[in-house]
Amino acid sequence: MNSMSSLKDVDRKIQYVLRKSFDSLPFENHKKLFLDIACFFVGENKDMVTVLREDLNANSGIRTLINRCLLSVSSETGELMMHHLLQDMGRKIVCEESIDPSGRSRVWHDDAYRVLRKGDGSTTIEGLALDMRNIKQGVESQNYAKSRWCLDELCLILEQKRKFGDFVLPVFYHVDPSDVRNHRGSFSVKGSKGTVDDARRWKAALTEVANLSGMELSGSEIHFIAGVIDTIKSELETRHTNG
Repeated sequence: MNSMSSLKDVDRKIQYVLRKSFDSLPFENHKKLFLDIACFFVGENKDMVTVLREDLNANSGIRTLINRCLLSVSSETGELMMHHLLQDMGRKIVCEESIDPSGRSRVWHDDAYRVLRKGDGSTTIEGLALDMRNIKQGVESQNYAKSRWCLDELCLILEQKRKFGDFVLPVFYHVDPSDVRNHRGSFSVKGSKGTVDDARRWKAALTEVANLSGMELSGSEIHFIAGVIDTIKSELETRHTNG
């Protein structure tokens, strides 16, 4: 009994120290980035997260989190890594925002589907995590083409589509598909590090994905995401029926 009590005391002390490290982060964007990573991006590629969360100045934020020992990056794969106690703390902070998942800033697992299907989402929600491992989706966002990792991943997705008939759904998030198709603005590959052959391959992939039937954000983001889910669900059901 005493040993169990001692373990709980140790756990409380560890959580206190970890929470203090989080609370002492100098900028609110750093705290938001930490919570995003804890809830959604552990195990994901650093370059991809840097592009997706550029609005939080993720490149600088990731360096700060590493310096504070709140995050690490695999030298081999570039994946974001976080100790499970830190990840648990981050998710606990989010869960403490509201008993009702629709009142939290971030939602994941089954709660995300329930919130979307019931239409309970509000402006409080900043991010949702959905299990979409059985489909391929290209999410084209601003500065997407600045990341070599994102461009190479897009080439791989399209190659698998050609070889295996994978379902690919382009999602144009705050971007004009014609900019993707014609490599304009943030979709110019000039700033991306690579050879002439790489640039040719990336341009071809951007043009190809822009010509696919996809979805472009308009109106409510919550309803837009629900529409993406419905489209994917319908495609998977059709394939299962014809399967």
